[in-house]
Amino acid sequence: MKVQKHKEDLELINKELAQSRAELEAALRQYTDLYDFAPVGYFTLARDGMIHQANLAGANLLGVEPNELTQQHMKEFVSSESRAAFHVFFEKLLSGEGKETCELAFEKKGKGLLWARLEATCFEGGNECRAMLTDTTERKQIASLLQARIRISEFVESHTSDELLQKTVDEAESLTASQIGFAHFLEVDQKTLHLQMWSTNTLKNMCAVEGRNMHYTVDQAGVWADCISTRMPQIHNNYPSLVHRKGLPHGHAPILRELIVPIMRNDLIVMLMGVGNKSTDYDDNDVEILSQLANSAWDIVQRKQAEQALAAANLALQTALIREQQLAHTDVLTGINNRRYLYELAEREFEIATRYQQPLSIIMFDIDHFKKVNDTFGHAAGDQILQRVTQVACAELRSGDVIGRYGGEEFVIILPLTNAQQAYPLAERIRAAGAAIRVPTERGDATVTLSIGIVEILHGAKAGSVENLIRYADKVMYTAKQAGRNRTKIGNH
Repeated sequence: MKVQKHKEDLELINKELAQSRAELEAALRQYTDLYDFAPVGYFTLARDGMIHQANLAGANLLGVEPNELTQQHMKEFVSSESRAAFHVFFEKLLSGEGKETCELAFEKKGKGLLWARLEATCFEGGNECRAMLTDTTERKQIASLLQARIRISEFVESHTSDELLQKTVDEAESLTASQIGFAHFLEVDQKTLHLQMWSTNTLKNMCAVEGRNMHYTVDQAGVWADCISTRMPQIHNNYPSLVHRKGLPHGHAPILRELIVPIMRNDLIVMLMGVGNKSTDYDDNDVEILSQLANSAWDIVQRKQAEQALAAANLALQTALIREQQLAHTDVLTGINNRRYLYELAEREFEIATRYQQPLSIIMFDIDHFKKVNDTFGHAAGDQILQRVTQVACAELRSGDVIGRYGGEEFVIILPLTNAQQAYPLAERIRAAGAAIRVPTERGDATVTLSIGIVEILHGAKAGSVENLIRYADKVMYTAKQAGRNRTKIGNH
């Protein structure tokens, strides 16, 4: 009986052990599944940073198999741009409170950069570290894309549309880790391409092809233009293997990979933007980055061009208005003030001189026997005489002096801060210069002389008005004519 009882107890114990072992194995499998297929990467590191263990998620994040990670140093997977930060992180981890967090760029084997948050905790007196790696690439890309769009928006205020477009291509090239960038406009006919812009790096280091602002048909374009027919982004991650590719122009950089996105408005493709020669394959993230930047750039360029067109239209309108004002104030033949505007300016100077008790003189001069000049040499010669007389008179004036055509062959000059005696030498220089004019005609040289009258404002009760002062200058000029012409007279009040 005792033997039988002992045998039954032993069977029960074995059964319980087997059940416990099965439960333990199930728990271990569950733990392994949770460990390997966790959404974050788990690593066990030695004090020197050597990887002892890694889960499947961690290996996938770095683009390798789990067995390729063990006995390798963690820093070997850190991108060169983050090596210094990783060194500081590990030093602080070992010497601090035993727990640190930072964001680093890792080399994802064959697939470019991986941005990830690395959290690590030390155990066993700092001899072992448990690390957790969480993919932050998408968040990093969104943040980088947002920052790029902000830079572009700030850039637009003080730059041209072409400069803005190049800035956008530069940003797209940088965000996709490319070496080539370009933008083409597509005309409304959907058949004519217009090379609008290369990236700065492409122009400087990659491509010597001339062709900006060049127009050519879609049929002449390379495989990158396939997105026009498909109306979808095109990725060529093995460009040299494409059987339908066309040859590149002389001086064009070799193409290894390329990504091109079409930008559409009102069901028409308006622009193509592309990047090329990324060191790893282009993917959907690159498509999203390029599409967002290109769409944003197109809208900003269109707005900028509309603003420039509006500014140009406003400038043209302002120029036309100024021109109309000038025409309203200017004598067409001589280019100096007409009679109406001459009076406006003269009244302003008269008011200033009267208010501040300043000297003011008026010169009126007339071309002697001008009718005879027209009758003898013709009106064309007479017009030339009027223009030449105007030129020699203007050459003698100061910037603050005012001259106008009073009528026919009569001219008036307003001289602020000038008395009659000071005006006399100026009048004589004009008279002498007028007498020296020679206008060649078929009947010989046409010449003229000038009769000049000068009057000066009298302050006080006799100040009068501009009109009276000009009328008095006219009388003084006629005394010069009566005295034999070709002379200057000063009026006496």
